[in-house]
Amino acid sequence: MNGAIAAATDLDLAAIVEALPVGITVFDSMNRIVIMNSTFRHAMGLDPRSFPPGITLSHLAAALALRGVFGPGDREAQIQAVLTTDRSRPGRIRRQTYAGRSYDIYNTPRHDGGFIISMVDVTEMLAARADAEGAMAQTATALATLRIGLAVFNPLGTLLLSNPRFAELVALPPERLVSGMSYQAMLDLMQTREEYSGHDGTAFIASLRAAQPDRSWTTRRLRDNGQLIDVMIDPLPAGGRAITVSDITPLARAEDEARRRADLLDSVLNAVPHGICVYGPDRRVTMFNHTYIDVMQGAPLQIGDHLQDVIRRRVESREYGPGEPGDIYDHQMSFDISRPQSRRRVRPNGSAIDVRTAPLPDGGHISVVTDISALVQAETQARHARDVAETANKAKSRFLATMSHELRTPLNAIIGFSDTLMRDSKRQSPAEIADYSAQINAAGKQLLVLIDTILDVARIESGRFEPAVDRTDVAQVVRTAVRQVYSAAQAAEVTLTVEVPDDLPRLRADERRMLQAVSQLLSNAVKFTPEGGSVTVSATVADDGALRIRVADTGIGVAEVDLDRVFEPFIQLDEGLSRRYGGSGLGLYIARAIVEAQGGSIRLASTPGQGTTAEIQLPARCVIR
Repeated sequence: MNGAIAAATDLDLAAIVEALPVGITVFDSMNRIVIMNSTFRHAMGLDPRSFPPGITLSHLAAALALRGVFGPGDREAQIQAVLTTDRSRPGRIRRQTYAGRSYDIYNTPRHDGGFIISMVDVTEMLAARADAEGAMAQTATALATLRIGLAVFNPLGTLLLSNPRFAELVALPPERLVSGMSYQAMLDLMQTREEYSGHDGTAFIASLRAAQPDRSWTTRRLRDNGQLIDVMIDPLPAGGRAITVSDITPLARAEDEARRRADLLDSVLNAVPHGICVYGPDRRVTMFNHTYIDVMQGAPLQIGDHLQDVIRRRVESREYGPGEPGDIYDHQMSFDISRPQSRRRVRPNGSAIDVRTAPLPDGGHISVVTDISALVQAETQARHARDVAETANKAKSRFLATMSHELRTPLNAIIGFSDTLMRDSKRQSPAEIADYSAQINAAGKQLLVLIDTILDVARIESGRFEPAVDRTDVAQVVRTAVRQVYSAAQAAEVTLTVEVPDDLPRLRADERRMLQAVSQLLSNAVKFTPEGGSVTVSATVADDGALRIRVADTGIGVAEVDLDRVFEPFIQLDEGLSRRYGGSGLGLYIARAIVEAQGGSIRLASTPGQGTTAEIQLPARCVIR
């Protein structure tokens, strides 16, 4: 019965040993194999059927040495080393087989004098350890080269790790910052450093002491060496805290430089006399200067406005002028902002602007508006001035041609009659001589009038036209002027009517010049009134005390567009040497200059085909009461 139990026990032991995941070989006190499992055989590269129970340790050692399990060297020495090992004491050695696997080999003595050799495959464990050690080495290297200072504390506030950059940025000797140091001990050490001896340093360390380990915390500090650092404390998921210190000096300097450049750019943009508006790639307003608001007053703008909304608002406010809103909107949106554009327009407030757009490298575009109202006005004035100069130049050319004709007529009469008198005076009767002399005299007077007219124009244009101040009898001036044109009126069959009251007051004015002005108005009225017409001259004192002399005719009249032109020098509405009406074209110009020199004015009112009324008005201060 006991033998059966023993056999059963041996069978159970063999099954158990075979099931173990480690290689097992059991030896008795005589160094003979009792049990060897398949895991041991497989690890040693042995045949599964080899080395049954009873085989001695020496045979096994020789076989393993032959297979190279013990590595290179003297095989006999390797076998003796195995055989002479003290098996009565526990032991462990690590071997690596030729198959590249690593094992821990244990010797365990038995109470009956035998022993057990067990083999544990530690290949994966060693590889994992190597990987872990490599990762730790890489981490240490990374921490050592990291530009950010890092220190990690466990939940108890004990320092787990830190890198040299951390010690450098918090002004601590690296050798003094060791693992196991408490957070408070580190702060105590920092407080002994000269960098924290001042008030700001004391306050900085106090803020670090007060930082809660379960809350994020950050502060910024300017070091004594000029560095600007950011210190951040963040809680770790498993408890504890991580402190990071960053040198942001270059960033801060870059920010300061960028801010300085931005301020400079703002100053420049706000100083330029042009409105500038910048749109981003999404066609939204990113910035505009003060000048833009001034130039585009009445067209509000905000950062973030989309170009479509800006144009739609301006279409509704008639910024682009009248028209169908949809068509105007489509036209404004059709401009190709991917290339430079330039256009001018007049705003609803009457100002003229120049609008230029250009693409930007980021896909946006810039719009520059300039108030060119003064420029447009100057251009317009220069173009009105140019037209006037051209007109005046043409008028002077016509005047020279006319004057040569007007001068030649009396000169021809003088020369012709004087030649006749010189050649045939003995054969001419006294009556003929008298007639020729009268013709020469009249032509000479006509020539004198022309020359005086030219001299008057020269005086007026040079600013030397200064009238005298006389006690002028206006009624007498009017009657004298009528007598001067009476014969011309009779020849033209034009009726002259005089309406001057007897009690008309005298006037402070240049009597000769006033006669010249009134005579010129009467002469023009008679000249341009057809046969059978009439000319009426009157003088009255108005309710405001001004004295008015009016010459009204029923002549051909003047178009409204020409009422101002007739007062310009050298202007004749009937141009050409073959015109119906003679004259130099200077009469009304001189008449107005005479009247304005007295402080008065001349106005014309006319209807073509119905006649013209010319009115001289002299202010009340010129009237003698």
